[in-house]
Amino acid sequence: MPESKKSESSLDLNRIEEEPWSHNNEQFIQDIRQDCLHRYNIHDSESHINKKKHILMSVPAIILPLITANLSFFLEDNANTVWVIPLLMTFTGIISGLNTLFEFSVKKEKHDQQSNKYAELAGEIQAILIRGKQYRQPYDVSVQSINCKKSNLDTTSPYV
Repeated sequence: MPESKKSESSLDLNRIEEEPWSHNNEQFIQDIRQDCLHRYNIHDSESHINKKKHILMSVPAIILPLITANLSFFLEDNANTVWVIPLLMTFTGIISGLNTLFEFSVKKEKHDQQSNKYAELAGEIQAILIRGKQYRQPYDVSVQSINCKKSNLDTTSPYV
């Protein structure tokens, strides 16, 4: 190997200067923070939707059997009322089955956890940006750490 090539490659190992925090660099990290906040809002909203669905399915599944069990005392046995209790119990079974099948409570918890992780990363970015540039980690170290965390959150995120 020629001597000039050898000396050039050895310079690759020496870090002469770190990448400075420029306006564009700071804006890039700020954009990641805004995306984290946006995804936080999406997952938080999805969590509330799944909570409502879980409640809408669970409350009738709890109340209908209670009503049905006591309904036989108030209904007279005739051709019109014989079908009421089996129909109510069938409806209760369908609601309970759908609630179990779609797992709204599990989905709610997953979206809650994900929204909290996005909020935590957005807070971490804000803590970096609030410090003076001279007190921050080098830009390339910060952006690498933030990108890894954001990428991990994006790939493990439940579907919306």
